[in-house]
Amino acid sequence: MDRQHHDRETTTAIEPLDIVWSTPTVQAFRDLFATTGWELPDEARMRAALAGSFAVACAYVGAQLVAIVRVISDGAMYAWINDVIVRPEYRRRGIGSALMQEVLRFLAMRGIGAVGLFCAQGQEGFYARLGFRPRPATAPGMFLGPDLSPVGTRQELPSHGLAP
Repeated sequence: MDRQHHDRETTTAIEPLDIVWSTPTVQAFRDLFATTGWELPDEARMRAALAGSFAVACAYVGAQLVAIVRVISDGAMYAWINDVIVRPEYRRRGIGSALMQEVLRFLAMRGIGAVGLFCAQGQEGFYARLGFRPRPATAPGMFLGPDLSPVGTRQELPSHGLAP
């Protein structure tokens, strides 16, 4: 397990932070995911998501998982950053930025230059500071998948006769 120790200067004291390139337990991931307000997938889907990840960077304070960034990739040309999550009481302390910088360095070292992500509403500035920019309306790309609206406002998508 590759561990890096980081001390953060913050307005509120924070214990030393460990960044770990290792998959957390499904329960630790579920507990962190539950803090987002996003619809919580079942345990089997979360296990499969972790297993299918190209890379997983986690931040721990002591034994507690406080942040995660998951990467999906073909390992050569393209990567997609998923589940950038920081536990609410640890937000605005540089943890998300530290994890994202580690992930972007990791991808660059492997020659993966095309990196995409979904940006939660209101987080555009965070990603812009890391170099991300919105795709122009004329850029290629479309999406078919679950409605990503906040829980409770979602519209059902056509199933096209496919089972989930």
